[in-house]
Amino acid sequence: MLGTFPEPLGLVVDGPLGPAGRVQRGAAVCAIETRRPVRALGAAARHAFVFPNTWSGIYLPLPFTRVEIVLDDLNSHAATLADVEPLTEELSRRLSSVRADAVRLASRAGW
Repeated sequence: MLGTFPEPLGLVVDGPLGPAGRVQRGAAVCAIETRRPVRALGAAARHAFVFPNTWSGIYLPLPFTRVEIVLDDLNSHAATLADVEPLTEELSRRLSSVRADAVRLASRAGW
């Protein structure tokens, strides 16, 4: 039943080959086929070790640093497979926005 989501699901939406932050079609298809809402999540740490030579810029927060996590609003609009491309673009924009918010919060002075 739409509106009841007993088990949340998380996906890394930019795929195993990147580019980083660019949502791939599979995430949109998964949302459409399961009729589940989609939320973008961004995270950032003020102090972190960034692994060199990775396409995604993956990082490991250093001990005792604060990590900011930003979750966008729930998006549960009805969509069909014809909406995959627009939904993919929308998810990419939302992912970029929450990531920027998390980075801004993590780089606040006073930590």
